[in-house]
Amino acid sequence: MYSLFSIFLVMPIIYKYIIKNNKKIIKYLFLLIILFLNLLNIAPKFFIINTTLYWFLYFVIGCIIKEEIEKIKNLKRITDKYNYIIMIICFIVMLIYSIFSEKVESNIITIIVSLIGCIFWYELTNIVIIKLKLKEYIKKCGSYSLQLYLLNGYFLVLSRILIVNVCNVNIPAVIILFNSLFDIILPIILIDKIIMKSKTLMFFCGYSENKNLTNT
Repeated sequence: MYSLFSIFLVMPIIYKYIIKNNKKIIKYLFLLIILFLNLLNIAPKFFIINTTLYWFLYFVIGCIIKEEIEKIKNLKRITDKYNYIIMIICFIVMLIYSIFSEKVESNIITIIVSLIGCIFWYELTNIVIIKLKLKEYIKKCGSYSLQLYLLNGYFLVLSRILIVNVCNVNIPAVIILFNSLFDIILPIILIDKIIMKSKTLMFFCGYSENKNLTNT
């Protein structure tokens, strides 16, 4: 929560003067600086600056991709064509890493595997959207990303009590699936039916009409 708050605190300035800058070298140089700071692992731990800087890397990468996505349509067509193959390769890499992760102490490998995980979820999302026709629902999750994050903790506690304590389920896969569905579907209903009906609640939950930045 503190890391996300810190990122959103500085992101409007970063987004306006760096990410949206017409000179590409500025945004990529900024990305390289954050990457090297993470690799060198020199960020101080007080006020969780090191943790914030780690997650800030992926946040900036996502913002840059969002700005450049229309300019790399050829690459997107290739990934869409081979998304099953790409997803399987990513899964195998992540599986291998999970087996040997305790023996790996390299920051660069951790960052690479994290990015591979992002690619895996991107391809999986594309498949879900195409096959199950859930484009509008996925877009709504994106628009409400901050609000879902803020509500997640409350619904997670409730869903774990229901599935573990009340239903006595102890199968990890079932618990994860139930929690995931519970913590996404119910909060979206709450946001749609209550929060979005009140400008006051929208304000306190961080919702902005300018979704390009707030919910990036």
